Amino acid sequence: AGAPCWVQTIKVADIISNTSSIVEHDPKFAVVYLEEKRLLLDGLTALQSDPNDLDAIKQVGNAYYQIHSQTGGAAYAQKGIDYYSEYLDSRPDDADVRTDMAVLYFYIGETDRAIQEASEVIQAEPEHVNANFNLGVFYWRGRSDYQAAARQFMTVVDLLNDTSDPHDTIIDTNARENLKAIQQEATQAGVTIDVPTSRMRYWDVDDPTWSEDEHA
Repeated sequence: AGAPCWVQTIKVADIISNTSSIVEHDPKFAVVYLEEKRLLLDGLTALQSDPNDLDAIKQVGNAYYQIHSQTGGAAYAQKGIDYYSEYLDSRPDDADVRTDMAVLYFYIGETDRAIQEASEVIQAEPEHVNANFNLGVFYWRGRSDYQAAARQFMTVVDLLNDTSDPHDTIIDTNARENLKAIQQEATQAGVTIDVPTSRMRYWDVDDPTWSEDEHA
């Protein structure tokens, strides 16, 4: 069940007060921040009328996700997780929401939980691009697991092969750049990465950190 209406009312009043302060002290940042706050206020206002409104719960979670992206504040990430968790209790198959929640877990330092959530998405939807990409980041930046990270970014490149969508093109480029960075880091760490024959086109064959695995 959602929070009582009086709790939502206090949250709305607090957001309005904080927003006024931000506009006064940092007007440039406020231009970006205000749109996310508007979405947050809209969602919280809807929850005053119906605390169980799933679309509003999701909207509030999304707003906190975006505010965290703008501010880096861990408290916003945790609030996003709280609302996403409540939403997923009723709609557990929403892969996009679970993928975003995994990101927030990663940013509050819960790498294992982030990997768990992203892996759950991929198990249900193996071709979910963002979940595969994010899982690569979690393994790379959260565990320094170059093998697992490389596998995920190669999967992303496979999924986006010959894409013409501008957004997907950016993800594809980022995945390829991450593979290069992983090569460099693995070299420095003296770590050998097994690369399937079918994916050797993604790897520098002159790099000493790979070994060909015909059976992977």
